[in-house]
Parts: sequence; C-alpha cells; structure tokens
Amino acid sequence: MKRRVVSFMLALALLVLPVAAFAQSNLTSGFQIQNLSSSTASVSVQFVNQDGTTATTQSGTIAANQSVTFFPLGAPPATWTGNAVPAGFNGSVVISSDQPVAAISNILRNDFQAGGSYNGFSSGDTNVTLPIIMKNNSGFNTYFNVQNLGSANATVNIQYVHGLAGTDSTEGPKTIAAGAAATFTQSGNSGLGTTFVGIAKVTSDQPVAVTVNQEGGPLFLTYDGIAASKASSSSLLPLVMANNSGFFTGIGVTNVGSAATDVTITYAPNSLTGAGACGALTPTVFTSVAANSGVFAIQNASDAQFATCSYVGSATVTSSGQNVVAVVNQLGAGFASAYEGFGPSDATATVKLPLVMANNSGYFTGIQVQNADAGASAAVSVAFGPNSITGASACGALAPVTATIGASQSLTTLQAGAGQFATCTYVGSATVTGPAGAKLFAIVNELGASGGDQLFTYSGFNQ
Repeated sequence: MKRRVVSFMLALALLVLPVAAFAQSNLTSGFQIQNLSSSTASVSVQFVNQDGTTATTQSGTIAANQSVTFFPLGAPPATWTGNAVPAGFNGSVVISSDQPVAAISNILRNDFQAGGSYNGFSSGDTNVTLPIIMKNNSGFNTYFNVQNLGSANATVNIQYVHGLAGTDSTEGPKTIAAGAAATFTQSGNSGLGTTFVGIAKVTSDQPVAVTVNQEGGPLFLTYDGIAASKASSSSLLPLVMANNSGFFTGIGVTNVGSAATDVTITYAPNSLTGAGACGALTPTVFTSVAANSGVFAIQNASDAQFATCSYVGSATVTSSGQNVVAVVNQLGAGFASAYEGFGPSDATATVKLPLVMANNSGYFTGIQVQNADAGASAAVSVAFGPNSITGASACGALAPVTATIGASQSLTTLQAGAGQFATCTYVGSATVTGPAGAKLFAIVNELGASGGDQLFTYSGFNQ
C-alpha cells in the first residue's frame, strides 16, 4: 500500500542561528498525529537535522480515528520503538504512514508563556508566499523555516517586497538537503532596512514547505506559508473580530498574480447581537495592488467602522482578476495567534480536527466553522471523538453540536462554559460534517489560562 508522507518543520531548542538574532532563542515543540482512517495506521517519524542527517526515527501504530502525541520530545511514545530525540535537536520531521494521517505542531517558549500552532504539510511547492513578514515593527520580528520536501538538494531563494515599510531585498541561494529545513531570520537582515513590513516569496527547484513565526514582546504567532498552487481569486477567512472582549484581527493579503488587481474584503453578518454590536459593514477595498505585493487591513480603531462596536464573523477576500492569498492575525488581552486563509476549491463536506479540549489544565478550544457556499445554507454537525482522559472528572459520552450556517457565514462553538463541557475534562478530536456537496472550512483556537500568550490556532483538515 502506498505510504502517505506528511512533512513539517519544528523550531526547537538551541536554534543554530546566533541567539542575538532572535527575540526569544529558547523554543521547544510538540506535535500530534491523527489517524484519519478506519484502520490501524503503521507510522514512522523521522527527525532530520538541518544538515540532512537523521537524528533518530521512531515507529509505532495509531488506532483507527485516534491520535498520538509527541511531547516532550525525547523517548518514543508508549508502545512505540526507536531511540530518543537528542537533546538540543533543531530540525524537521517527516511522518510516513500506510493510512491517511494529519499532523499539527505546537511551538512553545521554554517558559511555556507563549507559543504558536501550525499544520503539517502533505505536499510542497516550488513557489510559496509569506503574506506577513516583519523586522522591528513595533517590536515584532519574523523568522521562518523552509523544508525541502523533494528527493534532491534544493536551491532556495527569498524575495522580500516591502509594504508599509522597508526596502526590497533578496536572500540566497541557499542549499537545503532533502528532508531538511533551514532557518531564515529577518531581525538581522540589514538588506530590509531598519524597519520592514511586507511579504516574502520563497522559490526553489525542489518542492518546499514553509512555516513562519512572528514574535513581539510576550506575543508569539505562527502560520504556514501558502503554496502558489493554493492561490485563487478569493480567500475565505472563518474568523474575523473587532472589540471581541479585547480581541481584534489583522488581515494580510498578497497579490500573487502577474498584474495589478483590486482587492476587496467583504464581512459576513455579525454573529453578535444587541447593544454595541456592529451593524452592516462596508467592504474594505484596496485598488491597484501591484503584482507580488501585499496590503493589510486591521479590524480595530484604525478602521472607523470598527472603532466603537463589536464584531465576530467571517470574511471573504476577492480579487478583480489575479490570484491572492491571505493570513489572519488574532490579537488581544495578551494573546495572539495566526491562521491562513482558505481557497474555495478546497472546501469539503467533512473537516477533521485532531485536537479539541475542555478544562484540560486550564485549556479549552473554540471551533469556528465557515460555510463557503455563497448561495445556500448548510446544516452542520460537530461530533466529538472518544475522550483520551479517564477518571472521575472525565467527560462521558458527548452530544454533537448541530446548527444551520447561513450562506458565507460561520458558526462558533466553545468547549467551555455552560453545557456538557462546563465541569468535566476532555481531550480528543472532532469531525465537522455537512450535507453532501457542502463547502466547509474550520479553524480551532486553543486557549489556556496559565499566564502569558496561551493562544494557539490551527486549520481543520478537509476530507
């Protein structure tokens, strides 16, 4: 049987670049693999150093529709075999399986006061766009890992294009061994100018995948670079906010086409009601956005229509003729995270969510489901898998959440507060299902109350 490979980068402790180049040098990672099939999966996890050599390999099985967690990195999970991950490992991971699997990774500061989350990659591209790149932007800097998913050495080049600030620049060529990852940091890149706010494009002669970290003071945000093959004339954003208990969003959109285009951000009806809720919203329009350049829209007082009202909903980015990609930053109340916009053609009637939590050492999740169909509503079910937690406080059998989502609108469901998650503990997975032909996307926010930036966001896996 053909083995499916999921590859992703891990930014771990003792990064190989100079400590002074990073706002925070000490990082650690964990990741979770979910078996998406109804059969037991045989899985191998290869840990690859940045020079392309293998640090270790760990192997085992994952039961049907179940998951296994690697945290902290070191000895293999229970019942798995292989040598421990060496202390100080800095590299990438390649996951091979004889069944379909999905993977998410959480990157954490060693003090566990901040972190980010991102999705594993099942394929790469020779052209990847990074819509939000910064150097010294009100204390924010970015750095990113590029992993070679090809079978030969990759020659990688970076093109930086300034937006709100900075100088256009290039970096490379950089040779990256097959399966390995290399780190590119912007804070020490003098070619970008004193302050840089813009985009980056990664090109390679082998397929690559990219993950971006954004750090600013106590805040840490992570997102996946978007492959050229995933770009389209529109991008769907399941969760956009303004003045939502202190939270707001910022949207970065990049024109990846070959000519200038107009970009429009249209906001769905507000899911909030009552005094203080925003009413009908005017689309945000950017005219003549140049090819290979980006624009930014922030849903706070910088846009008068969001200045004094609250909004929670979804948004759609459209272009007048060129392909675009988008990333959303979520910020507020000392928390921050990021996620990538979705291309309409990737929408499906089923979405898998590998990690969902309630009252898990202070952590809970919020699931945001967007109906990407502009012409029809969708009756949706969010069903929860078996609980990996046992004991008196563990949640028992859980009822699915059901709702009808209007055309181009979204549903928010929290695993906290009143109801079946009020007083019990749950760690498991969830499956979002709509009727045949439904066009759904989902993201999951993981939020903790242990202090610091404990907000992590990952995208659901469309099936």
